[in-house]
Amino acid sequence: MTLYYVIIDEKEYQVNLTGDSATVNGEKLDVELISMDDNGHFLLKRGHAAIEMYIHQVSHPGEQSQSSNLEILIGRQKIEASVESHYRRSRPSQGQYTDGDLRAPMPGVVFEILVEAGQPVSEGDVLVIMESMKMKMQMRSLVSGQVKTIAIEPGQDVEKGSLLVAIDQSF
Repeated sequence: MTLYYVIIDEKEYQVNLTGDSATVNGEKLDVELISMDDNGHFLLKRGHAAIEMYIHQVSHPGEQSQSSNLEILIGRQKIEASVESHYRRSRPSQGQYTDGDLRAPMPGVVFEILVEAGQPVSEGDVLVIMESMKMKMQMRSLVSGQVKTIAIEPGQDVEKGSLLVAIDQSF
């Protein structure tokens, strides 16, 4: 499962990709996106209908962003979208906590804990799976180190900012 945040015309959508299926804001999509070449040419199929589209990444001069900016051409319509992965969004930026603690990015329920106290972990390892708004999210380690404390249990409700797992970086 991979969770993305897509912003189009100042409206944000949560896109969850799992295997061959996708949901947008919790609603299952019944479409198939087929790559036609390595130049961003795709075929978007829904049932028996299909439409060609082109997707390419754009950059704006002087802009440094945590997200990817995409230009999508469907027929004569041009759509600009900003796409950010859940992993990248949940990483601390400068000035935020950097002590290795993994915190809940939003309210939810702990679905599964994939590590134990004392276990070594690498940056990006999945530590916890949370469920929020009917979607499961992989919570990844922000640093490499050793699991110091697991502050949650499966089935537990957590609030935004709640400590999930503490990581000792001096390991």
